[in-house]
Formats: sequence, C-alpha cells, structure tokens
Amino acid sequence: MIICNCLARLNIDVKGLIFDCDGVLFDSRLANIKYYNAVKKMCNLPTLSPEEEDYIHIHSVQESFQKILPQEFWPKIPEIRKHISYDKFYKYLKMEPGLRELLIFLKQKNIRIAINTNRTNTMFPILYYYDLHIYFSPVVTADTVVFSKPHPESVYLILDKWKLSAHNVAYIGDSILDAECALQSKVFFWSYKNPDLDCDLLIWDFYSLRTYLKDMGN
Repeated sequence: MIICNCLARLNIDVKGLIFDCDGVLFDSRLANIKYYNAVKKMCNLPTLSPEEEDYIHIHSVQESFQKILPQEFWPKIPEIRKHISYDKFYKYLKMEPGLRELLIFLKQKNIRIAINTNRTNTMFPILYYYDLHIYFSPVVTADTVVFSKPHPESVYLILDKWKLSAHNVAYIGDSILDAECALQSKVFFWSYKNPDLDCDLLIWDFYSLRTYLKDMGN
C-alpha cells in the first residue's frame, strides 16, 4: 500500500478517475441513517441496528430495504419510497473537504471523471443540489446497469464510454464492494480513508490527492 502524499509514486498514467459517492464524495452516513430510520418508523419497526447502518451505507436502495424490512413489507417498498422522499435528507450530506477544488483541477488537466455508485434515482438530484453535475460523465448508478457493484459491469461501461484501457484509470472508493469491483475490472483501486482495504493507493484527503496528481505531471 502506498500512502498518497507529495512523495508518492505510482506507475500509472492517469487519464480517468472513477468516484464512488457515499463515503467518498460525501459523508452521507447521517443522511442515510436518518432516511432509513424514517422508513422503519413508518413501518412501526425499531431503529437501525449497527449492522444495518453499515449495510445501508454501501448497498443499493432495494438491497437496503430488503435488509432492514421483514419480507412481508417487500411488496410495499415502491409505495414506501414514494411517501418518504430522500430529498428531505440532502441537508445532512457533508461534501468532502477539497472535493470541488480537486474536480476543477481534474477538468483543467483533462482527466476524465465519472461516478460509479449503488445509489439509484437520488444521485442526479444530489449532484444538482450541490452544483456538481457539470463535472461527471458518465454517472453510473444501480439503475444504469443490470448488475450493481461489486460486479464489474459498471466500470466496463465507463471504460467503453471513455474509450480508455483499465491501466489508465483508477477507481476511488471506501468499501469492500468498491475494492472488489476495481479488482474484477482490473482498474487501479485507490482507497479513500479506509486503510483496511487492499489498494494501490491510500488517500486520506483530496488536498493531498490534488498535490499528488499535480506532481505526477498529468
């Protein structure tokens, strides 16, 4: 594992970066917990357990609903989602420090930027809410693909869209799903604030990543 700093060196010519959303672009844990606790309250169920809190942070909404709700509630999931809109919880999202400055830098350097997330219909509204929609293309969600992360379909889609090979692209994520997705698709994996993951580069903040990329001369 190499820790991202001004002295770090990796044998990669970076032409594209893929970002996970939750835990990478945003600290969304509080927003997600509040949303799914509202769901459980509506169903007269106890609040999320610690295990459920960890699960909903990295899995798709459908997977999360099926994890936290007894099976008899599953046919009602579409109705529940209509009654509890996630947009009420956007204000609890915390954009990661240095993100916007990094995205501006990447655009200036013509490094392509994409999102690969297990979110579904909330991803685009969040990007518009925080005025980040101009930076990412494509934005791949669990609705975009047949198989969500950790299946590599999402990364293959991005590589094909960009017409880039895997050895020119790194995927920045914070979960085991991200790590497995990167491994299966053969792109570099850069772990964000999670030293427990097997990765090519460990990033503690976006300021140091910007310095690292600048020093790489890309």
